[in-house]
Amino acid sequence: MNDERFDSAEPLFAEPDERSGYHEAPPPRGDVGSAAGATGGGFWKALTLSLSLLVVGLAWFSWSQSLAQRDLAARFTELQARLDSTGESLNESGATLASQLKALDTALGVNGTEIKKLWSITNERNRPAIEQHGKALASLQAEVKQTSQALARSGNDGAAAQAAVAAMKSQLAALAASVDAVKRESLAGNARLDELRTQVQASRGAVTKLDEQIRGMRDSVAKNASDNRQTLAAIDTFRRETNLQLRAMREQLATP
Repeated sequence: MNDERFDSAEPLFAEPDERSGYHEAPPPRGDVGSAAGATGGGFWKALTLSLSLLVVGLAWFSWSQSLAQRDLAARFTELQARLDSTGESLNESGATLASQLKALDTALGVNGTEIKKLWSITNERNRPAIEQHGKALASLQAEVKQTSQALARSGNDGAAAQAAVAAMKSQLAALAASVDAVKRESLAGNARLDELRTQVQASRGAVTKLDEQIRGMRDSVAKNASDNRQTLAAIDTFRRETNLQLRAMREQLATP
């Protein structure tokens, strides 16, 4: 068989598209669907895990914020109680000190009035007696001098002169006793004046002590106010930090 006959010969098999009942099999679908399903399932699992972590984070943040707010409220309550207690104690101490100062002023006024009264009474009562006794002493001294001169001039009347001198001496002793009584009364008045002066000095000391107590209370109130300001500053700092954290969380949630 030559080449021409071989070329003109009918083919033993028909072309694939010309064979009866022949259809090209479609590509398998199971592998493509399973691959797409696996890809979609992994995405949803990752999304679910992210949302779960976000919910847990929000729950923890809400819980921590709740605890912080409770602590902040407790600190505010404690601070308010301290301020109220300080104000009440300061008002009570101020009222007590005011009443004590008023009582001391009244006592000082009464003591000053009594001192003036006693001084005036003692001076008015003793001055005439002292002046009268001074005049009597001067008169007796003049009489003694005259008697001595008479004794010198007359030696015959010695006994009479001695009797007169003795009588004058008795009068002088009585007058001296009267003067001593006046002096003792004056000393008693002076002792009363010294006692009143001591009371006045004690009252002044009490006023000075009360003034020191007031200054100490003012210093204590100033220190408490400084401590309260520091506490409020710390609370404001905590509040600002909390607001910044909340703002950052909102921005993260708003970001797609």
